[in-house]
Amino acid sequence: MYIRHIQVNQAPKQRRRTYRAHGRINPYMASPSHIELMLAERREKVKKAAPSSAEAVKEKKNKFAKSLHARTRLTRNKLTRKAAAIQRVKAKSAATRVAKKIKAKKAVQEVRKKVAEKKAQKA
Repeated sequence: MYIRHIQVNQAPKQRRRTYRAHGRINPYMASPSHIELMLAERREKVKKAAPSSAEAVKEKKNKFAKSLHARTRLTRNKLTRKAAAIQRVKAKSAATRVAKKIKAKKAVQEVRKKVAEKKAQKA
């Protein structure tokens, strides 16, 4: 591997404050940079190996297909578990919101009853 391209550019300066003794504030300047680094691999000339038998090639293909199938199954399971967890959280938050609204309505009704009772007592 070798460095194909390297470049360093000046980035916008960052201005911050540093708090000092006796209530003073000093500037705290940062001079960041953008570093661009491209690596490349040297290509070696390699002779292609002759296939030993057609059975070995078929076996490799089957092995790859099985591993690919297993990986897709795992990702599908992960996605469905994640989706189920998200739905549970949404349902729980919706239920708590509804419960809070119901409590608020009951509290308002109780206050209105008390006000009506006080008016009835005064009259």
